Amino acid sequence: MDPINEVVKHDRQNMDPIEFVKQYYKMLDEKPAYLENMYREGSRLTFEGERIKGKEGILAKLICHPFTRYQHSINSVDCHPSDAGASDAAGGGRIVLVTGVLGFDRLDGERQALNFTQTFQLMPSPEGGFYILNDIFRVDETTTPQSQVMEGVPARVATVIHT
Repeated sequence: MDPINEVVKHDRQNMDPIEFVKQYYKMLDEKPAYLENMYREGSRLTFEGERIKGKEGILAKLICHPFTRYQHSINSVDCHPSDAGASDAAGGGRIVLVTGVLGFDRLDGERQALNFTQTFQLMPSPEGGFYILNDIFRVDETTTPQSQVMEGVPARVATVIHT
């Protein structure tokens, strides 16, 4: 079974942001090429201020990085409907905000951890489920990570707000 289909084709009415986040970061950490079905040609990524449009450019950015191993540990996930004025969010999009710690091995072999924030705008797909329309990623090098990222420790979710 292709794990991406479990996320992309998720039932719109029962969209679970925690499952989306777990699957997204598992794929990003282990096999980033699997993320290709989560983005479309009209999707946009802002990565540390760099703006990228389109699935191909986004995947190239997610796959190319200056470290050898990395792992995301999730601290919080917040989710809200993204349809302005819609009373029923079941058929609309979602805004998902994620905070966590990115642990990685630099090319010089040193282990480092940084806090990060990532925001996704998920939109309904004509095939069912959701795709990522907008994705914004930032690291915070000014603060000490709130949790330690250790190899083999699954991501955790501290808080969830879902309306």
